[in-house]
Amino acid sequence: MNKILLIVLLFAGISQLQAQEQVQALGANKGYETSNVGQRSVGIGEGFCDDRIYLVAVIESTVLPSCTADDGSITIKTHSNDFDFDYYLNGNLIGEDEGDLYTFENLPAGAYTVRIEGSTGESCEFFTAITNATAPPIYEELFEFTPARCAQGRVKKSPAADVQGTKFYIHDRNNVLLDSLQLVFTQVFLDPGDYYLRSFYPADSCEAFLAFKIEREIHTELPFIDDFSNSFVYPADARWEDDFAYINQTFAVNPPSIGVATLDGLNEQGLPYVVSSDFQTGTTDHLTSRPFCFNGMIDPADSLYLSFYYQAKGLGDFPNPSGSGNGPDSLIVEFKDSEEGWHEVWATDAATPPTDKFDLVKIPVLDFPEFTSTQTFFDDGFQFRFRAVGAQNGLLDPWHL
Repeated sequence: MNKILLIVLLFAGISQLQAQEQVQALGANKGYETSNVGQRSVGIGEGFCDDRIYLVAVIESTVLPSCTADDGSITIKTHSNDFDFDYYLNGNLIGEDEGDLYTFENLPAGAYTVRIEGSTGESCEFFTAITNATAPPIYEELFEFTPARCAQGRVKKSPAADVQGTKFYIHDRNNVLLDSLQLVFTQVFLDPGDYYLRSFYPADSCEAFLAFKIEREIHTELPFIDDFSNSFVYPADARWEDDFAYINQTFAVNPPSIGVATLDGLNEQGLPYVVSSDFQTGTTDHLTSRPFCFNGMIDPADSLYLSFYYQAKGLGDFPNPSGSGNGPDSLIVEFKDSEEGWHEVWATDAATPPTDKFDLVKIPVLDFPEFTSTQTFFDDGFQFRFRAVGAQNGLLDPWHL
């Protein structure tokens, strides 16, 4: 069945001094990354529950147990306004009304859920693991951890993890064996939650463990509509995965809606991307959608469009058209395929002379003829982004969406 589906963006504007984030690699932001996203191993001195105000826990120290022995320990330091705490290990109350420094003793190698509860009701819980002292450790960089986007996440073994042909068993936090990884590039799909990898060395009965977490990635669905009227300064986190664009209501001229997203030469902190006495031209702000979950509802036979309004300049500096000044400055739209590749699907430079008009653009989502059999835009994880090219030295060359 042929369906007409729209991704609609009613954008319009730019504003003062708040552009957005220093451009590292495009995509090195708060959204999806293919390597080690959601992975959560534990190190000494690492803080947990950092989003809490009144109770934060830190692993102060660990003692790795001997093989086949229960002589390991985990020491927790709790930072809080409370003075007395209850300490739980795997759901069992171990220390009651204790101080802010507590040690779980007589532990074998394994994975543990640690929970701390303060006397005023604040709590902190995290998942960690300790390895036998003489067992080869499991290094997190030997695996790729992908968050759960539309259904399940994934743990994948990289070639480096197969140097010794070690078999890694995957357990959930309740110690249920779920699967294993041994061959290069083998992968296991997992629901969001806490898990651990375990390897066993029968010669000396030693075990190694690595705790990790499959996060639930924020995603978006069709229909997608944003007129930027309900957010200010930064894009709405539920729909956009980066903070480079400046959301405002004042920098565009006669926008079709109240709010606009402005792309210019200032980063998310309102600072120039490049500090230089010479004009530097390159990628400045970009605005990237959250990954889409299509849930099998669309395919290449359907009609899917991205539509938006845009304006060059507004109340700011006019982007330089092709062949003038430090131009060409441009606004680019890109789509991401099922293999994580970005493709330019539309671009424009500034018209001459400048006008106060907002132009409407409609871009059909169509697979490229040169795509391989595994490449498509019509897959869960599809994203689009706007990318500006212009002066990187400040509030220059703005585009308003």
